[in-house]
Amino acid sequence: MKRKIGLVFALLAFCLAILAPEAESFVAGELQDVQIIGHHFSTRVVGMIGGQQGAKSIKDPSISRILVLFIRITTPSEKISVFAHDFILQYYRNEADDRARCFGLGIAEKETNQVLGNYGLEGAEPAVRLIGRKVFHLALLFLVENNISMINLYRVGSVNPLAYNLGPSRPYSIFLTTNDPDVGKLQQVVQCVEAAGCKVTTSTGLNKDTQGITIHYSEKAEGAAREISQRLMTQFSVVTTIKEIRLMSEFDIVIWVGRGSIKGSSL
Repeated sequence: MKRKIGLVFALLAFCLAILAPEAESFVAGELQDVQIIGHHFSTRVVGMIGGQQGAKSIKDPSISRILVLFIRITTPSEKISVFAHDFILQYYRNEADDRARCFGLGIAEKETNQVLGNYGLEGAEPAVRLIGRKVFHLALLFLVENNISMINLYRVGSVNPLAYNLGPSRPYSIFLTTNDPDVGKLQQVVQCVEAAGCKVTTSTGLNKDTQGITIHYSEKAEGAAREISQRLMTQFSVVTTIKEIRLMSEFDIVIWVGRGSIKGSSL
């Protein structure tokens, strides 16, 4: 009998070892060297909802927006899980303050802050698993009202918020990609687009066969897309094509700049 009981406990211990999570769960306040390094606004984000790919969209961008807030962290352990609901945003509007809980997060590429893979959105509690004791960039998602400037980011387990000034209003997020590594000319295009009051994320991963300049816009961003088109035509004497976005994207406007599009460079 004692032998049978011993076998049962041994089997139970073995099962618990198999079922134990590989990553430790930390509250966000235990993350080290946390810094807010950037942001942009969006009307739509794509990610995993309840195990399936889906999207969260804003019906009326004149009332609210999705704030994508980028932070840099150092992990306190080799394998950890970080949960979205551990981050709470305090923001000010019309001399009153409000709160927003983080509803999704993802791991961002360090150079461009472009999110790698999918955001974890609603469904099960959104979380990311980080492996290795090193620096990571995370993208946090918050639903906020328009016309906000100052924010405080609170973390469960820490009493000291991170203050951040959003600066001038940037109502639309832009993803600009090219198939030419002419960084100097690309920066001129970026400056032209940012003059319209938009935050630009860049990439050189455009399909090598793509030519010309195409501006893809979400339904609510058509006016901004046409303004950007006019700026590009005026500054660079180019002809642009404008299309409504048919792909799932976290950005309001996606611009393709093909090789040879901009005069005076290899673009």
